[in-house]
Amino acid sequence: MNLYTDENDIKWFTDLKESIKPEYSAIKVTSPLSFYRLKGRVSVMAIENIIPLENVSYTVYSKAEDRYYLHEFRNYPVEQLYFYKPCDGFLGDDLATENLRRYIMDGNIHILLTPEQVSDTSDMLARLWKSHFGSEGKLDYRIYIELLDASLKFQDYKGYGSSHTGFKTVCNMMQQKIDDLWRQAGETKK
Repeated sequence: MNLYTDENDIKWFTDLKESIKPEYSAIKVTSPLSFYRLKGRVSVMAIENIIPLENVSYTVYSKAEDRYYLHEFRNYPVEQLYFYKPCDGFLGDDLATENLRRYIMDGNIHILLTPEQVSDTSDMLARLWKSHFGSEGKLDYRIYIELLDASLKFQDYKGYGSSHTGFKTVCNMMQQKIDDLWRQAGETKK
């Protein structure tokens, strides 16, 4: 691993191909949900089943210096990073959370997974596939992130939108999106 450090203990990589091997595998972060996983042997995508990945690092790419700066994930609750809602110890105004969300939206974040974390994630994706399709296989990681996003938004909407006009229509549309993603996942297996 080719990790550089300056006098202020700031750490960076020059690339994410050879510099991080064999300690890490880099995955581009497209959603704050990439920092979370389903706990234990659970296969239901609900907010109470989501936990932060433990001891995970990530990089923030700086185009000006052409470097990937190394950071440690602070194990934010999913309500804070994903929904940006007030929760335990978070009142809804945090510069570090805002910056991380902005870097994710800009496409400048890569999560660095250890071989053990890659294996755990792979097992979780296989468990999700088996629980939904009843056969051996593995859910595509990108589809998993989209499914998790759609499922959490659906669960959140059911919590606050029940008195809204068109509630059932919106619920049907959200459920249809989840069904379409599962259908897409099944087609990738073929």
